[in-house]
Amino acid sequence: MDCSPGCITYNKKILNRGSLSITDKVKNISVSTLILVRGEKEYPLTDLSAAQPLDEVFDDSELRNVPDSGHFMFAEKATEF
Repeated sequence: MDCSPGCITYNKKILNRGSLSITDKVKNISVSTLILVRGEKEYPLTDLSAAQPLDEVFDDSELRNVPDSGHFMFAEKATEF
């Protein structure tokens, strides 16, 4: 599924919208954080463009793209773990 520029804007709004906003909740987390996504354009709400704003919020985070995987990426792509 392709994530158009409009989709990217929508994803950013979801991350920063009222009660759904997690920005204030995570900006003070001071532990290393690994953010895993399932591909660049595989599903608009969980793709790379949706995770990048979250990655920017954390002080010490690493964003990893694991293409062609799903909820069980540790099993589907075991060699990458």
